[in-house]
Amino acid sequence: MLVGLQLATRNNFYLTAQDGNVYAFRGRDGQGLWHTTMSHVTDKYSTGALLMYYQSLIIDAVTDTDNGQGDLYALDEQSGKVAWHTPFSCIKSTSIQCRGGVHWLMANGIIYGLATDGITAWSATNGHPLWHNTSTFNNGQPQHMVVTNNKLYISNFYPTINVLNAHTGQSLQNITAPEQGSSGVVYDLAASTDTVYVLGGRTISAYQASSDKLQWSQIHPYHSMGNIVANNSGVGVVYYDMFSGGLAMSKDPVISKDQNKTDVYFLRAQDGRQTWHSLVPSTASFDSLHMVNDLICFSGLNSIYALKSSSGQQRWHFSQTGYLSSPLAD
Repeated sequence: MLVGLQLATRNNFYLTAQDGNVYAFRGRDGQGLWHTTMSHVTDKYSTGALLMYYQSLIIDAVTDTDNGQGDLYALDEQSGKVAWHTPFSCIKSTSIQCRGGVHWLMANGIIYGLATDGITAWSATNGHPLWHNTSTFNNGQPQHMVVTNNKLYISNFYPTINVLNAHTGQSLQNITAPEQGSSGVVYDLAASTDTVYVLGGRTISAYQASSDKLQWSQIHPYHSMGNIVANNSGVGVVYYDMFSGGLAMSKDPVISKDQNKTDVYFLRAQDGRQTWHSLVPSTASFDSLHMVNDLICFSGLNSIYALKSSSGQQRWHFSQTGYLSSPLAD
């Protein structure tokens, strides 16, 4: 049984399982290539794993969600041999809400792990610890991290966003999203070359990373969840409303009545103005939005969609029947 996220590279496909193994399969035909057993498996039902990719290494972050103990393994992508191994611990909190939870990010050759004892950075090349900031950034709420302009941005669900030096871990400052009232929340972060985008329950905002100054903010009606992705042209947005089941984002305070369709929007980088809106005939899955080579991709009900970020035009659609429909020329 799978316990962690799978990972696909240009050539192969990798996954983790409850038996402690990482498995590699050849991308073109699914042929099994190798499997490597991880030593840190105390209880397969309380073990979480996340695979990351750096150069020729498959990095496996394994965490015992009961006690906060864990390991980072780097495996050679061709052979599965262990290139390096680093144990870690994050057991400051014993509360059920926080215990063992680690948020991971890989950026510019650095692995960031946000846990209950602060945030730690490791070199992806050799697994050596680089720094550890003991400030309590993890509050048990949904959180996200992005890196741009040598800064690490950490959302903590509430409007405050922590800004750290990405290379040293030094806390630089906090910025506050322009959410209104005490119930204001932040759902997701995205970043381009020098811009950090913040998705709140009522606003979408852009900050210049070099100065952390607010560039623009667009007000939208309240939604209960959402995700964003960004490139140098702007930001793509999908809202998810848990209570209505609909997905919508518009200037009118109306949630989509059609629960089988998804509204995807793209906002211009310089001022946040909407450049396009695409209505996709499928209900999107929460936290499934990604930007791949200027394509906005998300998974829906038995489907995966890819839209061009420049126009919102559907580039391809993969359905559960196993074929591509409506492919468009470049």
